[in-house]
Amino acid sequence: MLNRWVIVYIDDILIFSNSYAEHVQHVRSVLQRLIEHQLYAKEEKCQFHQESIAFLGYVISPEGVAMDDNKVNAVRNWPRPKTLKELQRFLGFSNFYRRFIRNFSTVAAPLTSMIKKGDARLTWSPSATQAFHDLRQRFTTAPILRHPDPRLPFLVEVDASSTGVGAVLSQKQGQPPKTYPCAFFSHKLSPAERNYDVGNRELLAIKLALQEWRHWLEGAQHPFTILTDHKNLEYLRSAKVLNHRQARWSLYFTRFNFEIT
Repeated sequence: MLNRWVIVYIDDILIFSNSYAEHVQHVRSVLQRLIEHQLYAKEEKCQFHQESIAFLGYVISPEGVAMDDNKVNAVRNWPRPKTLKELQRFLGFSNFYRRFIRNFSTVAAPLTSMIKKGDARLTWSPSATQAFHDLRQRFTTAPILRHPDPRLPFLVEVDASSTGVGAVLSQKQGQPPKTYPCAFFSHKLSPAERNYDVGNRELLAIKLALQEWRHWLEGAQHPFTILTDHKNLEYLRSAKVLNHRQARWSLYFTRFNFEIT
């Protein structure tokens, strides 16, 4: 049953099905298995035959995956942290939902820099204050992430700045087809990575995005497209001279079937 139509996390059991009739049979099978092993579920903690359900901090429905409204309200009303511990608590809470926020690492960079200083009492710069308000705003406007469909082609859009790199995994779904996000990814550049030129930062964004979504992209049914705003990357596969880093990444890229646009 596991990972076919049941997901279990510690003591939380999620049963998912394609139709009502199929779901009834799945629920019966799970309950029967619990009975056989003398395990019991509290009725008041159970929800049956739902089309939308809150599970592990997410709200899952046929449309996709969204953030829990209660958690979003907590971020919306979060007061500006006054101490290092309060800031760490806010960033830890925000980090849980980073897959919903485009360029999360870049937006949060001024806040994470404050943590590295280690001061118990915080000194808020204009950039850090703006980052705090911007991050709260992005939580309240985050999109619903669509469930990836392995039968459809994927689109990977990457971008790089002086502080971080980001990527979006998307698909065209529905009739007429529209592009919907399936996941966001971001990475804050290390001191060494900040020394890369813009082409290598874009290349790093591609490499990290392929690693993040390898379970969807490696061996995908259709070739996928990578969108980048750095034209030189189009010639990566045909280039005859690569440095050691580019050669290493280029070798990793051979595991995937894609084109760069």
